[in-house]
Amino acid sequence: MTLARRPFRPGAFSTLRPSRKPSKRSADPVVPEVYEALVRRAGGRCELGTLGYRSLGCQGRVHAHHRLPVQFGGRSVVTNLGLLCAKHHHFVHNWPGDGAGYGWLVGRRADPSQVPVTLGDGRRVLLTDDGRYEELA
Repeated sequence: MTLARRPFRPGAFSTLRPSRKPSKRSADPVVPEVYEALVRRAGGRCELGTLGYRSLGCQGRVHAHHRLPVQFGGRSVVTNLGLLCAKHHHFVHNWPGDGAGYGWLVGRRADPSQVPVTLGDGRRVLLTDDGRYEELA
């Protein structure tokens, strides 16, 4: 979200306000075929599972999470997406260092298909184009 200046008014709390931009969701939507591949791969459950900050328990429904965000050029493909419950989705975005450590956030120059993720059972795997896990040696 970018911030735009508004005219100063004495006694006003802030001179910054959010600018109006189109939603990033419309840029590259997750098509049903890709979402179905995610659900098959994860069994319909959160892929981060019991791992995370202070061993968060899963809560809420699962969301398709972009490992490389759309605003940084991330695409809605199986290797860039994961299923995370609402609590873990919040965790990954609010503690980006931990999210990156688990592989659920990747840098702008990284290729998500080459960055391993940590699953709820502690395995480090690569996400494949056909919707499976590739075990690391």
